[in-house]
Amino acid sequence: MKNTSWLLKAFAILGVVTLSLGACSPAPIPSSTPASTPAAPAAQASPVSPAPTSAAPRPTPATPATPVSARPAEPTPPPSQPAPEKPAYGGTLALTLSADIPSLDFNGENTVNVWEPGRATVESIVRRNAWKSDIPIEGHLAKSWDVSKDGTVITFKFQSGIKWQDGSPFSADDVKFTFERYARPPQGVKSVWMAQLKPIKEAKVLDDTTLQLVLNEPSASFLDSLTYIVIYSRKWIEGGGDPRRQHVGTGPFKLQSYTPSVSLQFVRNASYWQEGKPYLDGLTWHIVADRATRFAALRTGRVRVASTRFSQLTPTEKTTIEQDKLSVRLWPTIVQGSPYMIFNLKTQPFSDIRVRRAIHLATDRAQARTVLFEGAGRPGFWFTYSKPPGIPFDELMKLPGFREDTALKQQDQAEAKRLMAEAGYPNGFKATLTSRPLSDFKTQAVFMANELNKIGIQANVDVLEDATVFAKFGRGDFQMGQLQGTTNLRPDPADNASLWFLPTSGLNYSYFDDAEFVKAYDEQGRLTDPLERSKLVRKMEQRLIDVMPGIHLGFFHGYLMAWNDVKNWPEFDRGVDANVLPSVWMSR
Repeated sequence: MKNTSWLLKAFAILGVVTLSLGACSPAPIPSSTPASTPAAPAAQASPVSPAPTSAAPRPTPATPATPVSARPAEPTPPPSQPAPEKPAYGGTLALTLSADIPSLDFNGENTVNVWEPGRATVESIVRRNAWKSDIPIEGHLAKSWDVSKDGTVITFKFQSGIKWQDGSPFSADDVKFTFERYARPPQGVKSVWMAQLKPIKEAKVLDDTTLQLVLNEPSASFLDSLTYIVIYSRKWIEGGGDPRRQHVGTGPFKLQSYTPSVSLQFVRNASYWQEGKPYLDGLTWHIVADRATRFAALRTGRVRVASTRFSQLTPTEKTTIEQDKLSVRLWPTIVQGSPYMIFNLKTQPFSDIRVRRAIHLATDRAQARTVLFEGAGRPGFWFTYSKPPGIPFDELMKLPGFREDTALKQQDQAEAKRLMAEAGYPNGFKATLTSRPLSDFKTQAVFMANELNKIGIQANVDVLEDATVFAKFGRGDFQMGQLQGTTNLRPDPADNASLWFLPTSGLNYSYFDDAEFVKAYDEQGRLTDPLERSKLVRKMEQRLIDVMPGIHLGFFHGYLMAWNDVKNWPEFDRGVDANVLPSVWMSR
């Protein structure tokens, strides 16, 4: 690769809250494989060695974790590992999802519960390196790329011998087709990743293994954005294939079956393009909404990995595992959660900046870290920990709404009540806060409802299934919504901005459309100097504070865990967009 370095850059709360629950009952993890609804036919993998068995240890009672400071140090690096063992074939790895999936289409879905299992079947042209912290982006379907001196032309060379899971050959034309499908999605599909491809002016297929992208202008974060874009088969989709219900990808595993609210099952792709991989016979993702049930399955060994995002362990759960003295590995994840309550800016009274600012000033973020993060969270806003960063942490913590001194917080809350009266709501009003069904989301929503109650807003928390929630958000049929972003400790600021805050962003459910923000975003994307970019990122973050399209509660990080028979699970985790599954194996 040439000229690429510039691109590689139980809680108790006082108050009364109404909680409405939809059909959200969790599905148990079966001790045997459940009857399932077959997906579209998929060729079966050749039989290989049987999966290892493991006796389930007897659980012991949980002990609360010792509280930690409000602003802990960066997560410590994982412990050193023994010399690598020779990979073994066989075994079906069991994991969990925290909610059922709305559909399987990566173009139209944004939940991690689609991405975590789905990336077993489909792949991107570049990926984040999950094993080496000093290599942020590396090739995957693309084996190399060349960037022109002015940064506006990128030529990708793809691996040879790649085939789709239906046996047809992969080509550069599939990549071009995919980019066009994301940029101009089919009717009824809201493209979540449209903004990521905004820099592309033209895609040229030079030959079957070479694609040239001409950009409108240089983009410092473009390669990172491509890690999210999974590639589809033109032949399969134009032949009637429906990616909402099935996948035909280039990945190491094939989707064998999906049983709604129970599990997704995958089998080995015997024709995978990486010679000798994958090592596993298959994967089973159990769908379990209840956190306690997921944790019990992990402790007893019925599930072998606490993977990324919503399955990571809390400090209390980590302490329990350590007290159990199980044969496992534990390490802090660099992936951080960031609970975020959005406002629908098109509806009254949340179209009034005075109401939004009042809620911002009234929200006690220090209490949020205690209640929601077990004290292990970190204060911050959207770009506090970005690389390059936004507003410096020390400055942010002096601003109204973020400052945590008791007397100053009382001033903020008094100002919040004044703003509510000025907006015409001296006694507050009634509103609905819509939440996803995941345990963490419901807890966060109840917390926010109590914060709203401080300034007279009586919030009914309406818990709905994911498919219903995202449909309502997409239609603008809500007042407030509880969501949660995820990032890692080295995020490019454009990641969050392009997902949440541009008019074309797939997750811009607030309908935030601000010319000043967009201008700063576009300008920072043209720059390669981190210091100069940081100045513009700071402007972007300040604009979010001024307009306040939602309430960001800070960051938390948890812990990953793998039983010791699971080998080569990455410890420098960069998320599900790292395509790690071909290299994971299980010992006998």
